[in-house]
Amino acid sequence: MSSLEPLWKIGKKFLGVSTPIIAGAMTWISDSHFVSSVSNAGAFGCLAAGNMEPSLLEQEIRRTQVTCPPSLYHTQN
Repeated sequence: MSSLEPLWKIGKKFLGVSTPIIAGAMTWISDSHFVSSVSNAGAFGCLAAGNMEPSLLEQEIRRTQVTCPPSLYHTQN
């Protein structure tokens, strides 16, 4: 067992993913395609929304929901 295994286990549980890696929100990069790819690979993808108009953010959220199973949704209000 790796000495990091206990930390990986905590990260997996906390994030609800199989690979406790966070792909942080990066303006103009972390769109629905990126977030879906990261999430479907088992890591935690973050949608970059700070530069988006509300209507575009809504579209990106809907696109992400189409390409990710509901069990992968994590939302922040």
